[in-house]
Amino acid sequence: MRKHYRIGRKDRPSVPDDRTVSRYKDMGRLMYNYQKATRPLYERPLYRDPRAFLALLIIILLTILVWEAVEEEQRRPSPDAP
Repeated sequence: MRKHYRIGRKDRPSVPDDRTVSRYKDMGRLMYNYQKATRPLYERPLYRDPRAFLALLIIILLTILVWEAVEEEQRRPSPDAP
């Protein structure tokens, strides 16, 4: 499908002045985001990352719960057994 773009100078928004632009400049935050994005995930231990730690904890708890349910089923005598 062909898209119809409206390219024209009259619809272009005005450029903000230098004072407005300088208000949004935060080089410290920019460097922090860059360092966080470029640092490999394995450099940060799992217990220091709350989301990864919580996900790992939920997986472990679900595994234990399923394990216990299977063990309980195996311990119960089968009604078909004599």
